[in-house]
Amino acid sequence: MPENSAEKMESQDKNSTPKLYAVNMTEAFAIFKENSLQTIAYWSAFLTFGMCVAVLGPTMLDLGCITKSTITEMSWVIFAQVGSTLLGSILAGFISNLYVSLF
Repeated sequence: MPENSAEKMESQDKNSTPKLYAVNMTEAFAIFKENSLQTIAYWSAFLTFGMCVAVLGPTMLDLGCITKSTITEMSWVIFAQVGSTLLGSILAGFISNLYVSLF
């Protein structure tokens, strides 16, 4: 039995071509066109999530000054964000499974 990849390549039939995972642009566009709704939905979800997560960190101290809150009180904002993210991810999983089972 071949041990390394070089021996595996030698043991393959000489006439067979190895599988390539590269896709030309026409095939890539066809795949995107077929899955454009899901692609745009995923892109929008990750963009929105990234913006929401990114804005809270730098503005937390300013928000604490405006609301006259301590850092301990402001930590509840981070906890609420993480909890909401967890709950939203679980809910999105159930919804996506429901969507897939309908079609």
